[in-house]
Amino acid sequence: MPVKRRFGKAREGAISPDLIRRWRRARALNEQAHHSPAHRDLAYSSECDLNRSLGLRLWDYNVLDDVYFTSDQPPAYLERQAPERIPLWHRTNELRRQLAEAEREMRRQERPVEPS
Repeated sequence: MPVKRRFGKAREGAISPDLIRRWRRARALNEQAHHSPAHRDLAYSSECDLNRSLGLRLWDYNVLDDVYFTSDQPPAYLERQAPERIPLWHRTNELRRQLAEAEREMRRQERPVEPS
């Protein structure tokens, strides 16, 4: 009888401190991608690493593409031209929200505690 040799995708959806560090690094590198081709390549590599860690595939929306996520609703053109991509948009938007929330929490924990 065949035996399943792969592990499940249990890590998908779990926002870890390592993932938050990748998110921060990718955003920082993305801001400097215009400086040179080397910066652009490094930013792209970091972006791919982050998306892979999140379980996003090549054809999914990129969590760093702010253009697509200006509101809580998918862009109107998406509903007209590619309604089958709306679930992908919602999934990526939810990941962005979770990452931002986890980053705020991590930043709050990193702040030094003031003595009382």
